[in-house]
Amino acid sequence: MTATLMDGTGIAAAVEAEVQAEVARLRQDGIRPGLAVVLVGADPASASYVGMKARMCEKLGIHSLKLELGEDTTTDRLLAEIEALNADDAIDGILVQLPLPGQIDKQAILEAVSPVKDVRMAARSRAARSSAAGGRSSRPMKTMPGAGSG
Repeated sequence: MTATLMDGTGIAAAVEAEVQAEVARLRQDGIRPGLAVVLVGADPASASYVGMKARMCEKLGIHSLKLELGEDTTTDRLLAEIEALNADDAIDGILVQLPLPGQIDKQAILEAVSPVKDVRMAARSRAARSSAAGGRSSRPMKTMPGAGSG
């Protein structure tokens, strides 16, 4: 098997251009896609990642909401916030930034995100299709560059 050198920067630029074009088309139809990123606690790496997501949304023309909650947030409080985001028509995607503080039931939180808005679910579905196709995606899926990580 011969190794193939990939141009990651070029691929990322092409994906960004494709997403920008799709967002522009949606906006012509009166639709502005929205992403909510939920950050609980003050982990510096997570805060940096969330900041990168907000900047990418701005660059792509996507509405961005950053919900920052304290380290002492409870599972019930976070579940209520997720429920509100699930019901918010301005939000099309939700990303709960991991790790969560130890007192929070991570599984309950991840399961509370609507499958329609779950950015991680889109990433898992894409990975599952790729695995089933022997490492090649069997169907391309458009998501925001980098979505599904974290």
